[in-house]
Amino acid sequence: ELLKQQEKALEVEDASVARARRGLSSIQSQLDKMQVTFDACMAEKQALRREADTRRRKMTAVQRCIDDLSHEYSRWKTTSEACEERLRHLAGDVAHACALLSYAGPFNSRLRGVLKGRLTGDCVQRGIPHTPATTLHETLSCEAAVSEWVSQGLTRHDFA
Repeated sequence: ELLKQQEKALEVEDASVARARRGLSSIQSQLDKMQVTFDACMAEKQALRREADTRRRKMTAVQRCIDDLSHEYSRWKTTSEACEERLRHLAGDVAHACALLSYAGPFNSRLRGVLKGRLTGDCVQRGIPHTPATTLHETLSCEAAVSEWVSQGLTRHDFA
């Protein structure tokens, strides 16, 4: 009889263990599903983090480019304004240079200076826009050309 009781208790315990194993199996399958979901979410998180880092690097590069261009803007604006001013004075500067080349050549430098002053005064009197205190070199050539002339032995004064 004790044996039967013990066998019955064993059967009850076996049934209890079987129920617990079924419950554990169900919970394990739920845990496996959750693990798959968790792994997918972690992979998506890593992908998003990589994308955010890439976008952050791009934004930093764009901001650096914008900063560089903003500095260039002021330089370009200054250059543009200087070109507009030079263009506005072009007719007067060329007329001044032509008059000096046509009439001042045979005179010495003192008389050339007097003639240059009179021509400048004439431009002012007539309201012709011109660059004050300009030289023939500035009007008719560039600094690179003047440097080349000097390297070839020519002097730097206006009528050289």
